[in-house]
Amino acid sequence: MVQGLLIVQNYDRDDTSERFRSFSEAYFKRFQRSPGYSSVSAYDAATVVLAALRQRRSGETLKEAALRSGPYTACSRASPSTPTATPSARCSSPRSAKAAT
Repeated sequence: MVQGLLIVQNYDRDDTSERFRSFSEAYFKRFQRSPGYSSVSAYDAATVVLAALRQRRSGETLKEAALRSGPYTACSRASPSTPTATPSARCSSPRSAKAAT
């Protein structure tokens, strides 16, 4: 333990939603262990990139397509212990998050 270090997980490992359960079971079948923070985050990031690639218009950058294509649904709901766990924070599109800052 490092004094003063705060690590926040942005997902709930006990999420019982069908979406997370399906992801978790497929992940376990492939890697023989439960998904962790980085695998859930990587899955969500890949989902955004792949959706943007599918929906990208001619002459549009990937970033522009990603900003236009949201909102995106996260693989897992945010952990109940995460201080900033609100529906808009975990399921918003990059455009919505940018507008909020």
